[in-house]
Amino acid sequence: MGDVTKCDLLICIGTSLKVAPVSEIIGVLPASIPQIYISKTPVTHIEFDVMLLGSCDDIIRDLVRRCGFVLEHGMLEGGRSDVGEGAEWKEVGMGVYEIVDRQGETS
Repeated sequence: MGDVTKCDLLICIGTSLKVAPVSEIIGVLPASIPQIYISKTPVTHIEFDVMLLGSCDDIIRDLVRRCGFVLEHGMLEGGRSDVGEGAEWKEVGMGVYEIVDRQGETS
């Protein structure tokens, strides 16, 4: 429980949040702590401040780029987060966004 007092942002990536103990984290945090959910599929049993839907790799790459950082990894296109074009987003609900692929479709 000590870590709860140190938390100033929660980012949940690639989980359905249906299995304990991870699923219990959300209920322990104060509502004042911003909570972001990143995954291919939305969750409906827990409410987040922001949901970013699509490929987790594509979303993180875009977030890193938007923050002005460069992530280097062999699995990234060109080996770096700053190679290629940035992602486009489509708002599909209040606080819910889907990443749009290069063909203009949501992923």
